[in-house]
Amino acid sequence: MGRIFSDPATARFGAPNHPEAPFRVVRTAERLAAAGHNVEAPCVLAAAEHVSLLHGPKHFARVAAGDFSDADTPAYPGIAAIALISLSGALSAAEAAAQGAPSFSLMRPPGHHAGKDRVAGFCYFNNIALACQHLIKSGGAKKIALLDIDVHHGDGTEELLRDRDDVLFCSLHQAPLYPGTGLKSSGNCLNFPLPAGTGEKEYLETLATAEVRH
Repeated sequence: MGRIFSDPATARFGAPNHPEAPFRVVRTAERLAAAGHNVEAPCVLAAAEHVSLLHGPKHFARVAAGDFSDADTPAYPGIAAIALISLSGALSAAEAAAQGAPSFSLMRPPGHHAGKDRVAGFCYFNNIALACQHLIKSGGAKKIALLDIDVHHGDGTEELLRDRDDVLFCSLHQAPLYPGTGLKSSGNCLNFPLPAGTGEKEYLETLATAEVRH
C-alpha cells in the first residue's frame, strides 16, 4: 500500500465563496480514512531554504510579509507557514516515492502556478517543482518525469523547470482557459492543450503521443 501525507492545519484558512476551500482536504482525508487508508503527517519538514531551491531569494520573505497582490491568491494571515506545511507534504511524498512507495500529498494551498518571483492561481510556493529539485539535489533521483493533469496549465512549474535535461515536464490541460499558456511545447516541456469536453479515449491517445515524443 502507498503512503498518503496530509495535515489538517492546511484546512485552517480560506475566504467565503473562494473555490480553493478547506473541504478539498477535509472531505478527501475523511473518505480515504473511511476506505482504510492510513493518512499520515509529513515526515519531511519544509523550511525557507527549500523554497529558495527554485524561487527567487526574496520570494519567501515576500509571501511571509504579505507583500504581493493577486486577486486569486489572497495574503491570508500566516499563509507562509501553511504553505510550508503543504510543501512538506510534497517533499515527503517525493522522498517516499524515491524509496519505492507509491505516494500522494493531500494538501493545500496548491503550487503549480507559482513562478520564480510570483504567487498566482491560489499558489504561493511551487510544491511539485521544489520537490523535484529537492530529490535531484539530495541524490534521490537523477532524472524525473513530471506529468501535470490539472485542467489548467502549470505555467509556474514550466517557468521553474524549463531548459533542463534532468526533468521532463508534460502537461495535458484545457485550452482556452486560465492562465492562457502552454499552447506549444519547447525543449523539456511538452504541452498538450485540449478542448473542453475531451473524452477519455482522446485524452489517453494524447498521453501516448507524449510518451512517443519523449
